[in-house]
Amino acid sequence: MRPMKSPLRPLSVGWPLPPATERPAWRSDILPATSEMLRDVAACADLAATPSHQAFLAETYRESMSYFFVYSSNRIEHVGTQTYGETAAVLRGAAAAEGAGCAEAGARALAETRQTKRALDDLLQEHAERSAEAQAPNELLYVTASSVVQSHRTLMTGIFAPGAHGYRTGHAQTDTDTGLYYYLAPERIAAALEDLADRMNAIAAAAGAAPLSPAERFAYAAKWLYEFLSIHPFADGNGRCGRLWTAYLLLELLPFPVTILPTLRVPYIRAMENAHLADIQAILVESAWTHMRNFLQAAEAVGGATA
Repeated sequence: MRPMKSPLRPLSVGWPLPPATERPAWRSDILPATSEMLRDVAACADLAATPSHQAFLAETYRESMSYFFVYSSNRIEHVGTQTYGETAAVLRGAAAAEGAGCAEAGARALAETRQTKRALDDLLQEHAERSAEAQAPNELLYVTASSVVQSHRTLMTGIFAPGAHGYRTGHAQTDTDTGLYYYLAPERIAAALEDLADRMNAIAAAAGAAPLSPAERFAYAAKWLYEFLSIHPFADGNGRCGRLWTAYLLLELLPFPVTILPTLRVPYIRAMENAHLADIQAILVESAWTHMRNFLQAAEAVGGATA
């Protein structure tokens, strides 16, 4: 029999986090180190803010990135549509989405795809509204347990019937490389999620008028994702909800929502299981770097790279 694993993985981690892994084992030698990726992401973010790139984002790219976000989320969780083309067809409402191309996925898979897009759209709208009201650069990093629960309800509408207040009411476990890991008991979930939101908001508030650096923003997002998934507040949809809010926390740095690349699914799961926050940061940075590079290449291809 496989060994039973006690829940020794820490529910919370300190701040500041150790630096991201510079040369993670999964990364090809031809790709830059994490610190170089961070510099590239910051430079790309500045370039993306220029008028020509903003026009390209608004007219062409932002919606495509939303589709890619949903596709990536589906692939990592093995839910919903499993190709980008199928995902885009469903989200565009094309006739093909109801035909043979998507029929194999079934009604649940179609609902999972559409609800992830709706939850993402709601969060982007919330970000836009909060941006218009924010008085300090780090206010947009604040999270509330009620907003997270609302995102989860949107994600799972028509798919899963949440328990009281949306939190799971039963015990949960996962099968890891070292045995079974038991998540937080259900009666502790509500207080734990409120505490996580309070601690995240305290970090943002403590930064004061100085915005977090790019490295700090990725560390902040990694801390959120790890601790949220360690609480595992819902019976289903935890990964989708956690990564949705991770994308939200990075929106002040990145011009569109990004999520973990499907190709990084295995190192991502291992990093989560082993509480390797340095690797989680490196995974988020590599995913953002890849998305930003693709964006700039697409903009150049259509003549959108003029400063």
